Amino acid sequence: MVMAEDAKTDTSITGLRKALDPINVSQALNALSKWADIPVCAAAASALAERLADDPKLCRALNARGLSNALNALSKWPDSQVCAVAVSALAERVADDPELRKDLDPQGVSNVLNALSK
Repeated sequence: MVMAEDAKTDTSITGLRKALDPINVSQALNALSKWADIPVCAAAASALAERLADDPKLCRALNARGLSNALNALSKWPDSQVCAVAVSALAERVADDPELRKDLDPQGVSNVLNALSK
């Protein structure tokens, strides 16, 4: 019975993660990054990073602020492979999208550069 309950919980968590729209993914990562050293927060961030890494459409849907906040948040876990893959996907978007770069405000530029320096 416990295994069935665990599977149900796992499915609902997966569903919640997939239900988040781009701004909420960015905001959730930002919130989790405030407690980067807490294992459950790191695990949740890894799950969201995996979604970013696996979903190019999600990466493209982030606006300039959302992308810079997501990069800044992901930089709190520099040793996480899945976070590094997500950072790479977002960095590719920055490199390839001149409109996105133009839309970054000074704080966004700072966030992006700081995150990519880690």
